Amino acid sequence: MLLSQSGCERIEISQTYLRSGDGVSARVRKSVCGGKCTYTRTEKTHITDMSRTETENEITEDEYRQALLSAAPGLRTVEKVRYRIPGGEHVWEIDVFPFWETQAYLEAELSSGEERLELPPFVELIREVTGDRRYTNRSLAKAIPPEDRLQ
Repeated sequence: MLLSQSGCERIEISQTYLRSGDGVSARVRKSVCGGKCTYTRTEKTHITDMSRTETENEITEDEYRQALLSAAPGLRTVEKVRYRIPGGEHVWEIDVFPFWETQAYLEAELSSGEERLELPPFVELIREVTGDRRYTNRSLAKAIPPEDRLQ
């Protein structure tokens, strides 16, 4: 269904959180799209529920493998498939996780926290989770299976 949306691209993602501190969350990501593999390192600093500062840099496969040695204890690698769908002024990112059959995340970058967003017609909103820390990817990386934690 998602792939039938005009301009949709499918990306397989493995995301591993690293040891970090001082309000900074660091991760490395392996992304595979159309047979091409890329590696990135991202650092995010939480400002509000609607905003963060983010620094993202492409890294080599060797740098990625080295970073995995600093994986945060107690957090597992998050595996997901991301569908990126252009729509109007936004690109919709829908993350599908192997442990959920009927749920996914939908995200779009906004120009400001006041911007009003109209969902695309192919999306059925189950729950707004912006600001609910149980639904961050980092929370999903915790050792307790998500299906046992999130109701």
